[in-house]
Amino acid sequence: MTVTATLRNETGKKFAKALRASGKIPAVMYDENGKATSITVESNNFNKVWRNITSTTLITLNVDGKDYDAFEGRASAPGS
Repeated sequence: MTVTATLRNETGKKFAKALRASGKIPAVMYDENGKATSITVESNNFNKVWRNITSTTLITLNVDGKDYDAFEGRASAPGS
């Protein structure tokens, strides 16, 4: 299963709200050293994958054309 994402530099509530209004989800990915990278994912693509995975399902996260192996971690819906 693959989730497609793009890097983003913008942060903050106002920007996140605008992203969600445009059908995208602000997210963060962490490397093996715990370094955070801000990304944006398409909500339709993410929701299709999200419905079919567990916390032990390995997914491919494609960020700007580069693939990373990933597990979902502490994901929550907005407002949770």
